[in-house]
Amino acid sequence: MEESTPENDQAVEEFMALANQWRLHPDAPTDEAVIKLDTALRFLMARKFHVQRAFELYQQHQIVRQKQDLRNIDPSAEPVKAELESGKFTVLSSRGFNGAAIALITGRLHFAKHHSATMKAILFQLDAALNDQNTQRQGLMLLYDMTGMGWINSDRALARDLLAILKGAFPARLKKILVVNPPSWLDIPFKFLKPFLSAKMVDRLFVISSTHLREHIPVESIPESLGGDYLHSHDEWLKRCLNLNTLDSDYSPKAPLVPRRLPNGGAAPSVRGDGWRDGQVFNNDIVQRLDEFADLKSSMSIHQRSDKGMGVAEFIALLHYKGRAGILQEYDTLRSAARALPDRNFTIFKATENRVKNRYVDVPCFDSSRVKLRDRPANDDYIHANFVDGYEQKNAFISTQGPMPKTFADFWMMVWQEDVRVLVMTTRTVERGKTKCGQYWPVEVKETVMMGDYEVTCYAGESLAHHVETQLIVKWKGESRQIVHLQFTDWPDYGVPHSAESMFDFIQLMRDNQSAAVRRMNPPWTGHPKGPPIIVHCSAGIGRSGTLCALDICLRRLDDCGLVDVHQSVEKLRSQRCQSIQMPEQYLFCNLAVVEYCVAKELIAIEDSALGEMLVWLHDQDD
Repeated sequence: MEESTPENDQAVEEFMALANQWRLHPDAPTDEAVIKLDTALRFLMARKFHVQRAFELYQQHQIVRQKQDLRNIDPSAEPVKAELESGKFTVLSSRGFNGAAIALITGRLHFAKHHSATMKAILFQLDAALNDQNTQRQGLMLLYDMTGMGWINSDRALARDLLAILKGAFPARLKKILVVNPPSWLDIPFKFLKPFLSAKMVDRLFVISSTHLREHIPVESIPESLGGDYLHSHDEWLKRCLNLNTLDSDYSPKAPLVPRRLPNGGAAPSVRGDGWRDGQVFNNDIVQRLDEFADLKSSMSIHQRSDKGMGVAEFIALLHYKGRAGILQEYDTLRSAARALPDRNFTIFKATENRVKNRYVDVPCFDSSRVKLRDRPANDDYIHANFVDGYEQKNAFISTQGPMPKTFADFWMMVWQEDVRVLVMTTRTVERGKTKCGQYWPVEVKETVMMGDYEVTCYAGESLAHHVETQLIVKWKGESRQIVHLQFTDWPDYGVPHSAESMFDFIQLMRDNQSAAVRRMNPPWTGHPKGPPIIVHCSAGIGRSGTLCALDICLRRLDDCGLVDVHQSVEKLRSQRCQSIQMPEQYLFCNLAVVEYCVAKELIAIEDSALGEMLVWLHDQDD
């Protein structure tokens, strides 16, 4: 029992008065509406005998338990009994370095069948753990063992509801969360957990391998299954729980609770997006992670073979698990991060003198990756274009807006200075009666146009089912270069294509033309074997253009090592060309296009992929 002092005794008296007044309900029996001393001490100790904070914690605890139907837990009733005996959640007798209790979740033992029963089994054990005053004083550590866990074992609802209790409604502080041996398909575990963590809790979340576990827990406290010396008996722990008789009426009231305004106004803790680095998830939101990606100054691409990724079967299974709504929700996270980017990332774009050079005022251009026109003064070197890395190729693309008459000369200056030989256009000049791009190149054979100081001549052209190919000669100061213009015409005016087949063909056409152009270069090209940047644009230079770049990156990686991670690839792409993949359906299309590619390449049987079922999502407007 906590040492009695006049101050503590006064705090207990004030807390019980507040709690009992709040708990009174006309339909509740008097003895069940009166809080007990042990319960009062639990909440006061959790908040260092600060009465108001302890009372707020108590209120939140009771409200959450009622909302999640976690009262009157009977450990002998099925399916709670089966959940208890499964061993998926247990509390170790050993403790952490600072004396915190250790709660262990074994992910591979969990199957999301009985959510309420699972939560009751967990809360029954946590209530038992609180009978130890050391746990009340030193808090709780959550150890999430993901070893051997498949996508079928993941459960966002369980993570959400458990963390909702532990982070702000439980009378023992959550000291640390250790995620051990996360599977590759989960990508970055913070994405799985971040929506349910407050900013303060993010500093206490660590993603590690079992070999680094002893940096956080004494080896004698680490279970043998994770490479430690501790032999845990879940059966013995359950016997202790049952003997402790945690089912007191005071702690699990039958009387309805009437949520009232909390003394602090009921403000919810802020939730932030978070990055990870060097095995630790740190207090740093996705916006800062984008800055981190964009600040890479080395010659390496940000898209590497060594990046985390999934095999084909895992990737497709995860898409089915997420469903259309889950994939679109994933995109919303990316879009929210872009909206939160501070203006300091776009100072040149926002400069008054550059406004006339922007096709759209709401499509910003990063300062960090922008293309600078080198033959111009520093205050006049702006063009709405960014260098974008490809798969294991730095600056594989230049992603830009559709040129306007006032920027035609700037566009061709960029083409020349970057030694570009392939231009890719994924829009028509006019769609639905609106101008999407200016006519910056000649289309009639032998037609010549002057674009500033650059002479551009069409010497051949061909219009096919899904694209138009135009061969150009560009001259400047007595030098001439052969450049090919490829226009993809199979993107519908509304929505996205019904199939990615024509885009696969177009991407291959782009690659073939780039390879041929590199072979023709004289003097020979001495940079990356895949050649100079390919310019890609649509109207804003982010939607269809971003989709094409993302697909090229994902498909090249898939061909190279059999791994894919669309979300990670798009997130990195957006760190260099802001808002790339502009619409939710484009992100959905990109994911499903990868599946379609896997089927086409016979990396998975069509019946195993259930591709037809997923393609319906592209045109399902019910969500």
